[in-house]
Amino acid sequence: MLRLNVVGDYTYTLDSLIQAARKHLAVTEVEIPALRRQVGESRMTHSIRRYVNGTGGQALRTALHSAPLAVFWRAAAVMFLIALGFTAWFLLAYGDGGMHLPSLLAALVAYGISGSLFLCGIVADGVNSSRRLLEDALFRIKRLEADLGASDGLHDPHGPEARR
Repeated sequence: MLRLNVVGDYTYTLDSLIQAARKHLAVTEVEIPALRRQVGESRMTHSIRRYVNGTGGQALRTALHSAPLAVFWRAAAVMFLIALGFTAWFLLAYGDGGMHLPSLLAALVAYGISGSLFLCGIVADGVNSSRRLLEDALFRIKRLEADLGASDGLHDPHGPEARR
């Protein structure tokens, strides 16, 4: 658990599972019986659509945090293919002597968006590298604090603090 850093504000379960899989951590399922609430209202979702939208957004955000270059590269590749389509349309229309300026402008805009997405991916990958270094430093700090806490008897119910 020291290696996981949950930053999502929607559901920590999904974020934790995706991070654990990306970091090759073992995950164990623990069965817990669910009982009907006697008093109050359940905190479970009342709308499946809202839950799917929320978890889908959280999964996309976690994927973007863990592999930003891959996400931006795919988006840039799609825009590049669209730009190639507009270029082909321009060349076909130009050869026939028809309207060709709108397709040329669309191709240029699509090429620009494709290049911008790729550059954003490179920047995001640099930020991701910095985040990994910070996560490693945070893991080391957490481990040191856990080791110091255990040696001070702070986590032991029968340690020196409990005897006072």
